[in-house]
Amino acid sequence: LLGLLVALSIFAWPVISDAYKQWSYSQTISEGYSYDWEDPKYQEILEQANLYNKMLAGRLPKDVDVDSIWPYEKQLDYGSGGMIAWVEIPDLTLKLPIYHGSSDESLMAGVGHMERTSLPVGGDHTKCAISGHTGMQNERMFDSLDELEKDDTVIIHAMGKDLYYAVTYKEVVEPTALDKLYIDCEDSQLVLITCTPRGINSHRLLVHAVQVDEESTQVANTNPMDAVMNYLLSPTVIFFTVMMLVLLLVFLLWLLRWRKKKAAIKVEELDGYNALTTKLFEEGLEGLVEEEGPSADTDADFSD
Repeated sequence: LLGLLVALSIFAWPVISDAYKQWSYSQTISEGYSYDWEDPKYQEILEQANLYNKMLAGRLPKDVDVDSIWPYEKQLDYGSGGMIAWVEIPDLTLKLPIYHGSSDESLMAGVGHMERTSLPVGGDHTKCAISGHTGMQNERMFDSLDELEKDDTVIIHAMGKDLYYAVTYKEVVEPTALDKLYIDCEDSQLVLITCTPRGINSHRLLVHAVQVDEESTQVANTNPMDAVMNYLLSPTVIFFTVMMLVLLLVFLLWLLRWRKKKAAIKVEELDGYNALTTKLFEEGLEGLVEEEGPSADTDADFSD
């Protein structure tokens, strides 16, 4: 029984851990995203981010001094514990905070914004790249990124703005294919990046998306419960659910066998008790007969 409970715990742990991590990320997002975005100081942060993006794209107005633009580390730093924005993928029921850079610290806390790509504030001539881990123990991160299909929605929340992107295509490239991140577009694009194949990590999976109006996204035209159902029907959840059901069935069969065995032992004990009682009763009768024998003879002598 103890072994079965341990096995159930092992198989259930990834799902439970993922649910806890998603709750933890939601708490981080909630705590780090409650600001009055109309406040002038936040408007200045947003303006600096837009200027930074124009600088990267080579479209900085001539009347703007490059030295007046904040360095990368200070961009979108509005006192949220390092979080600069957050990404939401409804089809994967995924919400993750975005941090500066792709360091281990950033990628363990959520996902990372790739330096030298556009900051996640939208606008023309921008290409923002977000990277996340795959195959981490007890961490879903970007594990299901390969499940995204054309026209699926990705939402970037930054500085009080909700930027909607529609997936256009996916590709697998070499880790050195940095040209895929060059800002060579006229619109606003997003690239989600993770390692592939899982566990080998020899290549990179790139999911490309383009900014669209909210009304034209699938999110605006679908039931919110569809995203929940997609998660519940995902291969990972189905696998662990089936394994738990199998283990539960094994447990029930073991419990039924144990109860039958226990009942059989009780029957044997009862039969033994009955046999012992019968034996003692018979021995008692024999002893009584032996005791009554001489008494009968004595009575006979008195009768004489």
